[in-house]
Amino acid sequence: MSKITRIYGAAERATLDRYFVNRYAHGRVSKDKAMCQIDEHVYKKLVEETGSSTNNPIKMLRNWKAAFDRSMVDIKKEDAINALFEEPSWLSKAVRSIFRR
Repeated sequence: MSKITRIYGAAERATLDRYFVNRYAHGRVSKDKAMCQIDEHVYKKLVEETGSSTNNPIKMLRNWKAAFDRSMVDIKKEDAINALFEEPSWLSKAVRSIFRR
């Protein structure tokens, strides 16, 4: 994945996270009981990591930057996990060498 794709993806995730926090803070989310419990857990985690809903533009940018940094960390974790699967395992190397003969 290229660097610009990572940055764009993190910006998109940060924007969606802040959108969800703002909608949940003002009570504009679905009222389905099962989803409310999941949404409440996600909301509390996002507020803990990126800040609560605010009308102050400076705080909004700080909260968005915190969400962006959190998203970049998540993307780097995903890249590290994907890198493990790019090189073949010892089992696949053994099977390939057996069937080449």
